[in-house]
Amino acid sequence: RAPGPIEVATRVELESFGRLSSVKGQIALRLARVLDDPELAEARLSAMAGQLEKMMDAATAGATPPADRGAQLAEARRLKRESAATA
Repeated sequence: RAPGPIEVATRVELESFGRLSSVKGQIALRLARVLDDPELAEARLSAMAGQLEKMMDAATAGATPPADRGAQLAEARRLKRESAATA
């Protein structure tokens, strides 16, 4: 079966935080697969969505947000250039 839109979005977000292979990341991915099931009853959908949100918060806790990562890399490159210039 092809991944559904919630699974794809969850995978992209977890990868961007570097947390896809974590236990909590894998649990979040499993929850996303369940949410993509068109047979999921409306009552379960709301509960499962809440569980996914909590698990994503737990999976990405303490991780550097993707936007910040780019800034950190740029700063690291700048510092490396400066240290090479003064060496």
